[in-house]
Amino acid sequence: MVRLFIAYNEREYGLALARAISGIHKGFDVHILSCNSVLENDSILFSEQWDFLLTDCGLDSLFADRLRNHSIKRRSVILTETIPEMTSKQIDEDDSGLWQIYKYAPVSEILSDLNFVFAYITDKKIVNPYLKTSLIGVLGVSGGVGTSSVAMGLARELSRYHDKKILYLSFEELPATELYVTFGSRCRKISEFLYYLFEKKDDEICSHLEGFTTTDHFGVGFFCPSRGRNDLRSLTKDDLAYFVKYLTDSCRYDYILIDFNHDLSPETWQMLTYCTRLVMVHKNDPVSIQKHRKLADFLRKGAVPIAEETLINVRNFNDGGSQIHETIRNRTGQGNFENESEYVDGNDSSCIQNLIVIDADENSFSYHGEQLNIDISQTFGIGIKHLAETVLLAEFN
Repeated sequence: MVRLFIAYNEREYGLALARAISGIHKGFDVHILSCNSVLENDSILFSEQWDFLLTDCGLDSLFADRLRNHSIKRRSVILTETIPEMTSKQIDEDDSGLWQIYKYAPVSEILSDLNFVFAYITDKKIVNPYLKTSLIGVLGVSGGVGTSSVAMGLARELSRYHDKKILYLSFEELPATELYVTFGSRCRKISEFLYYLFEKKDDEICSHLEGFTTTDHFGVGFFCPSRGRNDLRSLTKDDLAYFVKYLTDSCRYDYILIDFNHDLSPETWQMLTYCTRLVMVHKNDPVSIQKHRKLADFLRKGAVPIAEETLINVRNFNDGGSQIHETIRNRTGQGNFENESEYVDGNDSSCIQNLIVIDADENSFSYHGEQLNIDISQTFGIGIKHLAETVLLAEFN
């Protein structure tokens, strides 16, 4: 628990900020008092009852001067009226400086900066020993089957309706995360997290993951992707193993949900083996179904086999089978289809087992500018809820 003391100049702003921080992030124990009250009894400033102080008093105020003249200055954060340098750049300043965060930034960005500052000034790595992290993978048999939409819907369903702490990771070559999530211009990129993780291991700056992540309105956590190629795709197998271990050992999340690229590179295969549940997504056409069956067979028989009980089969964009049946009708001239798999693979008469169907539903998707909104309360969400329930059953097996 991070003990945060807010000394306010503007009472309404201070109270609103305290309520917002307490409501959004349960890891902060927030106390609040006016700047004038603190100046009248400055022994409060030297109390060991708080980890760091946040104030909107301004850089030129008497209160800020008092902070600069004491050893607590590097445990103090000033909320400024103008946009300051990013907190990661403020590390290089001399010890006389006070940390600065933009007063009118979204609360999620203020929280991200506070976590970054806390990790730097305390050198602490806070973990919850009662929280065990599992990995869920979502893998499409090819592009265009809606893998990212299913992954995003599942992450948000688990977070909002099942109260799970979720970190969403895109492992795609070119991440589409920005299509679903708005990232502020001052968000730290995942490349910055990886720099501190691998190049500055002893500093523990990245120990507070919230300092490098942001959350959407469903409560799902995200790393802000870099421009261009996904930085995670440049990691070696050893780097990926360390990266995953670091995330799971942080005990911050119930689930890390990985949106995989549709490839079977050695790095992808390694990540697949870490998953306790692997959601395999295909769509409602014969080619996609055939690819799904071949992929599932390959995963089960690979050098490091994926256990059958790990796999969850999902058919996305289901239209009641009309597309499959029409294709079969045109090619065979037959009208009865008791078993579609006889067409897909004549050597195997068994159907896809434990199939979760997500019906085609254009009404669940809408664009607002360049942002794609997914409504998980409509038809698409029914399939997602079924998928979430299947994933959660693993906790009791």
